[in-house]
Amino acid sequence: MILKFLKRCFLACVLLATVAAGAVIGCVVLACTSPGFYKVALSEPADAADARAAMAEVERTFRSLEMFLKLDGDNYDALQALPEEAFAPKRDPNSKTEGEVLAALNTLRDSELVTRDTFTFSLTERQLNAFLSEEIGAQDKDVREPRVSLEGGLVRCGATVATPAGDLVLSLDGELSKSERTSLDFELHAARVGRLPLPAGRLLKLFAQTNPRLPRGVRLDVSGARPVLSVTAMPTRSQLQIDSVRIAGGALHMVVRRTGVAVVAAAD
Repeated sequence: MILKFLKRCFLACVLLATVAAGAVIGCVVLACTSPGFYKVALSEPADAADARAAMAEVERTFRSLEMFLKLDGDNYDALQALPEEAFAPKRDPNSKTEGEVLAALNTLRDSELVTRDTFTFSLTERQLNAFLSEEIGAQDKDVREPRVSLEGGLVRCGATVATPAGDLVLSLDGELSKSERTSLDFELHAARVGRLPLPAGRLLKLFAQTNPRLPRGVRLDVSGARPVLSVTAMPTRSQLQIDSVRIAGGALHMVVRRTGVAVVAAAD
């Protein structure tokens, strides 16, 4: 009787150990396996020239947006009335600033996406990945090959991170939306190490309890079912507000609107 009992205990222990070992091995395999979207993004690397061209497109877009911010409605109307020769290249070929201003003004004058009161722009995956590689991937040795994917209305982003256990891929899935007039919200849907899901909501709630000091213009809300990170996207006290934001066709589309009065960003 005792012998049978001991045999059963031994078999139960072996079974539990096997299940635990299998779970650990499964977790390790999942953690070391890159998510599908990240594999696809890395399989389509852009050469240096393409990355520079994409980054230049991003810079031109934001330079034109800055120019739009400086012009009020009357100045925009005056811009449309200028003759063609007013946009001829300046005589000084070394004056980069003048050339940039002319290019930005041309965008405001000729683009069908710009009106007296609104500025519409789109950023593609290619452009966003070029921006991330330039701003993060080239400057941080511990974070490499950042990539973003825009699909199904979601923003999916990932990067290879150096850890004591080796290189691992960390990734996030979330939904981008407009909340306040000057802010964008990123609602976190999922977080992973490799393909292993993380309890991101619970971890962020613990993080929030430590009263962390977040960067200026960034707020974290963990009171709902999903954590929400809010980022102030418009300049403080500007005359622009976010009219709409959406993910479609592999691009981020945003419309900003001139209000005619200063829009004060939410307090930090």
